[in-house]
Amino acid sequence: MKDNSPLSHTVNVEFDGGSAKFNLDKVTGVEGMWWKLCMGRGITNAKPRFNSDGNDYAIDENEPHDNNMYGFIFVPWDNGQYSFHTNWAKAEHMIGFNSESTYASMGFTPAQITGMGMNAGNIDGKFHDTGDLELFTAMVKAEGLGDGINDFLDDTRVFASWAQSKTKPNGTNGGMLGSLESKSGTSTWIGINMPDPLSDDGRIGIEWNKGSKYWRSVTYGEDTMAGSKIATRGTAWEVYYNKPLTKSLNFNARYTKIDYDYTGSNGFFGAEGTPMSWAEVAMYTGMGMDSDPVKEASDLRVSISYRF
Repeated sequence: MKDNSPLSHTVNVEFDGGSAKFNLDKVTGVEGMWWKLCMGRGITNAKPRFNSDGNDYAIDENEPHDNNMYGFIFVPWDNGQYSFHTNWAKAEHMIGFNSESTYASMGFTPAQITGMGMNAGNIDGKFHDTGDLELFTAMVKAEGLGDGINDFLDDTRVFASWAQSKTKPNGTNGGMLGSLESKSGTSTWIGINMPDPLSDDGRIGIEWNKGSKYWRSVTYGEDTMAGSKIATRGTAWEVYYNKPLTKSLNFNARYTKIDYDYTGSNGFFGAEGTPMSWAEVAMYTGMGMDSDPVKEASDLRVSISYRF
């Protein structure tokens, strides 16, 4: 089975678009160098097909602007065993709720919202254009450790990835992630995939990732039933086991444990994505908040898949 993109640290979401890859090793003489341009569009403010007013695909001024993403992948060196990968992307017009709607969804009354210095008349429950998001990833990967030391190391894969997100608020609707200022977040992701010593074709994997207070990935292709572990503002551990049973059947078992240091992991991009510590959650609960943010999550999955 072909490996998925190793750069899903920042982006793992479907969108319509295109890409073009340029192999640069023949031009530069650097082994395995290549560059890839990617562009796409996700959410659009066009009305859907079979719209109730009959104006199919017309621009809807009541909805946020088109959500565009563009960027590149640059691999400066890849010798087939060891490689270094980089990725930069920018996403425009990221959607989210304004501050008033967010606090209303948390259980605060209009009077309380007014008392906190906001305008309760702005409670509309609608998505707004909050600003843009920049993403960067740098990753090293090894397809085998050493050179002929033993079969186990030859067939062991290791990667280490570091990523950064940076918001670019447009100054309206309460900003991005609860701030009118640009905020940067970082995440580290380390993993190892090794042979099962008790079988000929089983694989064992262990992964760890740690995200900071304002870390924000675009990983809606969730990797667990509890949500994206890569989006965690906190710490996540994962252990998994894969084994082919036949040419068409594959067995998979996986356990993931997530401990959140802050709220808002993989929420939308407005005030609802504000990172709150658990001390702040306790304070707001005392003020009347009736929402119950998730502090930790576990995901256990066992499956047999059929490939045809």
